[in-house]
Amino acid sequence: MKNNNVPDEDLARFLFGELTEADAAAVRKAVAEDAELAATAQGLAAAVAAVRAEYVGPDSDEFNDRLRQRMSEVLDCAEAETTRSTLFARSLTTWRWIMHSRISRVAAAAIFVLAIGGVALWFHGIGTTPAFADFLEPILDAKTVKYKVTTRWTSLSAEMKSQLSAAIQNILMEGTTADVMMLGANRSRMESDDLGTSKTVHIWDGCQGRKLCLLPAEKRAQVFTDVTTPDGGDPVAGWRSLLLDARDMPGVKRESLGEKDIDGRRVVGVRISSPAFAFSVWGDPRTGLPTRIVMTQAMMPNIEVTISDFEFNVDMDESLFSVEPPAGYEVGSYFIQTPTIDGSTTTEKDLVETFREYSRLSGGSFPAKLDMEAISGIVMMEFTSDRMQKPGAEQEVAETQAKLRPGLMFSVLLPKEADAHYAGKGVSLGAADKPIFWYRPKDAKAYRVIYGDLSIRDVDTSPSVPIAQPEQDLIETFRYYSELSGGPFPNLLDMVSLVQGVSTKAYMPLEDGQSRSATEIQEITMTALLKLQPGLTFAVSLPPETDAHYAGKGVSLGAADTPIFWYRPKNAKAYRVVYADLSVRDADTPPSVPVARPEQDLIDTFRCYSELSGGPFPGSLDKALLSLNASAKLCMKFPPEDGQMPSAKHLHGMFAFQMKSDPGLNFAGSLPPEADAHYAGKGVSLGTADTPIFWYRPKDSKTYRVIYADLSVKDMTPDDVQKLPEATAQ
Repeated sequence: MKNNNVPDEDLARFLFGELTEADAAAVRKAVAEDAELAATAQGLAAAVAAVRAEYVGPDSDEFNDRLRQRMSEVLDCAEAETTRSTLFARSLTTWRWIMHSRISRVAAAAIFVLAIGGVALWFHGIGTTPAFADFLEPILDAKTVKYKVTTRWTSLSAEMKSQLSAAIQNILMEGTTADVMMLGANRSRMESDDLGTSKTVHIWDGCQGRKLCLLPAEKRAQVFTDVTTPDGGDPVAGWRSLLLDARDMPGVKRESLGEKDIDGRRVVGVRISSPAFAFSVWGDPRTGLPTRIVMTQAMMPNIEVTISDFEFNVDMDESLFSVEPPAGYEVGSYFIQTPTIDGSTTTEKDLVETFREYSRLSGGSFPAKLDMEAISGIVMMEFTSDRMQKPGAEQEVAETQAKLRPGLMFSVLLPKEADAHYAGKGVSLGAADKPIFWYRPKDAKAYRVIYGDLSIRDVDTSPSVPIAQPEQDLIETFRYYSELSGGPFPNLLDMVSLVQGVSTKAYMPLEDGQSRSATEIQEITMTALLKLQPGLTFAVSLPPETDAHYAGKGVSLGAADTPIFWYRPKNAKAYRVVYADLSVRDADTPPSVPVARPEQDLIDTFRCYSELSGGPFPGSLDKALLSLNASAKLCMKFPPEDGQMPSAKHLHGMFAFQMKSDPGLNFAGSLPPEADAHYAGKGVSLGTADTPIFWYRPKDSKTYRVIYADLSVKDMTPDDVQKLPEATAQ
């Protein structure tokens, strides 16, 4: 080492501490005497520090070896290798330019601090671990981008399973996909199908501050103005903003995901997480381009969003980004604009406002759980389809969400060390002595406690609240349903049966014969469902190993010795048994109750109709015809009081009849063709013991079940069934 001419390899080895003390002293002397060399060494030291900061694994000698080796390989890399249009090639070129252009070393060393981030992609395990920022660069800097956004539920809550049809549940779990086009940073177009049905189009233009939403099948359009920011203007641009946050926000955690195959391509991944969101970014290290981005948010942890099928800098028709309604479209209010929330600015006051608004919507009670599902559920129940037809409804929804969501965001983003707890289930607004939420602010010794009257106090220790018995929600469901029904428990523990009880209460005329208003019916229905849902949720969420059973059909409130529900809690030896007086006891073995015949509901329907008709069975099991006949008979029994409208007794009788008859009709209507079900009750009256009125063959059975006119049931062979009189096939 003479005349301050330090070889590149020695300078690199110096940075990694691999020189002998004598050689290191010589380099230090050269650096001290040569200002340009000093600047180069300082820049390269910063570059190495940048790589280490970008590297997502722990520091190690192995990592240092690989980084030094890669630098050396760069020095010897042929020019042909450095002309590849890839992130790695660009980094190699930059490195050679730095190491071989002594005149440019001062400026180039600083540039390399950024460029070497790409070289760092190659230093992890046997494969590659790209930097998050490098995979984002094409998305953020491309002039045009096309990709797909797939949104799917990773799991459904018990509430959703009890309320949604199997078809809708499948759609949510499989996911819905939107096709996205972005023209620059301020224009986007997203086309999607709403739960597999109608197509919607959302076009945003940030420069004009306008957003256009279209329903092509219905030729309807809605224009939003003053939408100047990505977050408030368009969900696609919002993703862009979230990606930037993930790249730039302090306190973001990064970890390697290693390698895997996606669509036949070997990719590497990085997970970026913060209290508000988590990204898993997968990309191709050869090109530096992203392959797939998977995101979850703390407010909706069971919803997963996947961005895939990227295409960069493709030609696009600018007319597709016009925010003017197309010719022939009817312009109106058809969409709800969801407010965007900056979680970093939410405070305790927002949470208090969330509790206040929820209690207003619910009639006083706080949510059973403090999560997005509870918040969304109360909004959906408040803003029914009829209400959404009224002018200004969309604005009301947006204002309501703006009051509910910030507080939820505040609670979600509290760190683990805040020891936050929610205890508002079963508490209503005004309970001054009931703590409903508490947490410990950062660096504070005292807890902040929000009470049921929404006052806030500081306490030295976290509140202690009684632990409710696990089945308490179910007991309250039974209690409330019996109030609606006048005593009986539901035939089945499902949403359909519970709704029937609600309908009886909500739609049944008042004592003076007057009908309730639509607003009154809505309020009764909403309140009832809020009270009934938690218990149903508890029941349907019990896993198979709990051996849960419901036996409340035909039982009314008050029978102390009659079990209506039992289950075995996890890791428990005894069963928990709920009785008809709503007491709960432990039992070593499950209760023994008579097993109802599968066709019992149908027998009850026959009995109910014959009581109404004076003996004869219905001419058909068609639900509409049977209801019409029943209504006619009730009209004869209870004539219209004003000569026109059905009397109150008529309407009460009709509701009672439908409650009793619908389960049996549902049973008959649900029998599959292979059951070979037939009805022969037309012209037959109750009491004829030797006259069959209905028969069917249960699944996997060799014999038929035959109901006779005295409502007895017998088994019959197929040969004997062939001898029965002609009947109507079901």
